[in-house]
Amino acid sequence: MHLPESVLTMRNASRMGMARCAFPPYTHDELTIIVKRAIGTSESEKLNEAMSLLARKVAAISGDARRALEIAKRTLEIVKTKSSSGNSSVVVAVGEAFKELFSSPKIEAVKHCTNLEKMVLRSILGELQSSGAEETKVINVIKSVTSSAPYEGMVVTVDHIIHVLRNLYGSKIILMETNIPSIYNKISLNVSIPDVQYGLGVNVHE
Repeated sequence: MHLPESVLTMRNASRMGMARCAFPPYTHDELTIIVKRAIGTSESEKLNEAMSLLARKVAAISGDARRALEIAKRTLEIVKTKSSSGNSSVVVAVGEAFKELFSSPKIEAVKHCTNLEKMVLRSILGELQSSGAEETKVINVIKSVTSSAPYEGMVVTVDHIIHVLRNLYGSKIILMETNIPSIYNKISLNVSIPDVQYGLGVNVHE
């Protein structure tokens, strides 16, 4: 699904004042029902167990029904491809499909961020999720990071955070109005929230 803001520049989207309505992530049980309805009923106990495993893994990362359905579809494709060789374990196929769909270059970039970069990304993520908006301001991220850093044993200055934002912008993980952020510039993620959560190892139900 292509949302309007995905085809607009950040500045134009900001002027239009668009904000996305935030819904809570689907739970394991809800995702299990959605996936099983999509693929149809099955008498295979192994398939049902695999779909339940799939739903549990997606629920822990993002609770995104679309991603769960993508993985379910890819799982069935892998099982069908391997069935002729007799190596068609559906549980193994779930793992392979999961790995395929969560191995994009941007996810890998998030995984390899420094501790401070990950802290900044968590702060951006928290700001977006709490507001339901598609963007936040640099000043909000600074306040969030400087208040949480001492609890993680880190001493962080505004200059450190600005430097990190420029690095994340250069890596195309975030978008900014300019590549030299002022505290009132707006920033947004250039990676989907579920992918950022997966890269950071965030459990959405914690």
